[in-house]
Amino acid sequence: MSIFNIEFEEFKFLVESCIPPSHISRSVFFDDVINKYFYQMTEDERTELYKYIIRNDVCGDDESCEIFRMRFDPQNQYDVYTLYNNEKKVHRAFKRNDNYYTEKNKYIDEEFITKIVKV
Repeated sequence: MSIFNIEFEEFKFLVESCIPPSHISRSVFFDDVINKYFYQMTEDERTELYKYIIRNDVCGDDESCEIFRMRFDPQNQYDVYTLYNNEKKVHRAFKRNDNYYTEKNKYIDEEFITKIVKV
C-alpha cells in the first residue's frame, strides 16, 4: 500500500472531516488518529490538533470524541512505567476511568505499573 505525506494543516482538516458520527471508513481513520498518528506527532502538533478540534465544540458527545479529547488533552498525559516479564518500559498514556490507556481500547494493567509521571 502507498504512503502519502500531507502537510499538518491538511491533516487537521482531514481529522475534522472524520469526526464521528460518520461513515465507517472515516470513523476508522479517526480511531487511527487516537491509536496510531498520535505517536507520529510532536508535542506541539498534538496540542495544536487538540485545540483545533475542540474549538467551537465541533467534536460532539460521541464516545470516540470523548476519547480523542482525553488522548490529546495536554493536561491528561502521563508517562507510565511498567515491569512485565523482567522488561521495563515507558508508555505515553492518558487517564480514563481510573485506568491509563495507550490506545482507544487498550489500557495498562495496574499490576505491572511501577511508576506514573504526569507529563
